[in-house]
Amino acid sequence: MRLFKNNNGRMASAYVLRLSVIGWLTLASLACSRHYVMDVPKEPEEERAMQPYANSVWIHGEWEWRKDHHEFKGGYYDLPHRGSEYLPGKWISSAKGYYYKHGHWKRSAGPDLK
Repeated sequence: MRLFKNNNGRMASAYVLRLSVIGWLTLASLACSRHYVMDVPKEPEEERAMQPYANSVWIHGEWEWRKDHHEFKGGYYDLPHRGSEYLPGKWISSAKGYYYKHGHWKRSAGPDLK
């Protein structure tokens, strides 16, 4: 194992760093992978429960990838995030087909956030 027998351990450190970077890139690509469909699935009817508190916000249901297909996960109420607005999920058209972009909270560009 000459790799680990050098001055100051530089080769060993470089090797470990490379393995770490490769590992992180692999995990990131798996987490960010898009699942394409040729047609947008029909969205089921959603029944909203009674609003649990006065200032709650309805977060519309979203599509999630499950093994080999998209599955609709029902909506829910959430407290508004201060200084943010909720952007709902949507289907995006591309050359490969359609993929689903999940909804998320986005900071507002209001005067109180400058």
